Amino acid sequence: MRLTALLAIARLARRRAAADWYSITYSGDGLSSLSPPEPIAIYRPPYQGSDLAAILRCVRPQLDPQGRLIEGNLQSLRLGSAGKGAAQVVSGELANLSSCWLCIERERLAASGDLYVFQLIGLPVFAEDESQPRARVKDYFEAAGGGVLVLESLEDGREAMAPFHPDQAKADLVAGKLTLRYLQEYFELS
Repeated sequence: MRLTALLAIARLARRRAAADWYSITYSGDGLSSLSPPEPIAIYRPPYQGSDLAAILRCVRPQLDPQGRLIEGNLQSLRLGSAGKGAAQVVSGELANLSSCWLCIERERLAASGDLYVFQLIGLPVFAEDESQPRARVKDYFEAAGGGVLVLESLEDGREAMAPFHPDQAKADLVAGKLTLRYLQEYFELS
């Protein structure tokens, strides 16, 4: 399996007292598509520290090729609230999988018909009733009020944030674009 074909969906934070159980953190991409028990790809990133920005750089927008891919089995999964849960994961290659990531094939998620972050990143952004893109989606994150798009202007590279809400934004994956109401105003506010 190629690293570029995989998407990190949950981080194994720490090993619990029970055999092969780990606390996990996740942001929603793909865990609901898993049906344990099943084989799963496990990614051990090159960075093992506690700096959140460095942790995320290893997996976004794609897996760092300096990491290591490990075969494993997801035995059980318990999803909690606020992006926390627990997973029972085994691998014959590593005894402790703390700081590793559970990964899934991007195609498996894309075939589900749902919209995922990896599909948004890089999309050209059009203002309503315009035929030329004015920005691109640089990143996405969840905030208390909902999803937030990080946009990058194609004109001057400035960044702006905009809500990812059905009243404001429409992603068309077939056309390969995102249309955003009030696009220019978001750049004027930044």
